[in-house]
Amino acid sequence: MSFNTSQVSYMALRNIIAERTSGIVFWVGSGVSAEVGLPTWPEFKDALLNALRDKISQLDGPEIRALKNAEERIRNEENNWRAFESLRRALGETTWQSKRPGYIG
Repeated sequence: MSFNTSQVSYMALRNIIAERTSGIVFWVGSGVSAEVGLPTWPEFKDALLNALRDKISQLDGPEIRALKNAEERIRNEENNWRAFESLRRALGETTWQSKRPGYIG
């Protein structure tokens, strides 16, 4: 499928860029990053859930039940903003930082 350069929206954008009449913000999803090897949102969520399962397997005591419940909630959460915020809390800041795409540590 080729891009249609005669679209009204494309032509308007082209004019704005050429004339520099206003600033432009491009909002791009994770699909663009997939080509360079960064994970998609579902892949990233799965990797973090695997890290949470690893954390749970190394624990003993009352914290296990709470983290298992959190894992189940996160797995079923459809809103990525809520899911990733919950993963950040459940994993802790050190693990969260080390699991980010592009992290070098």
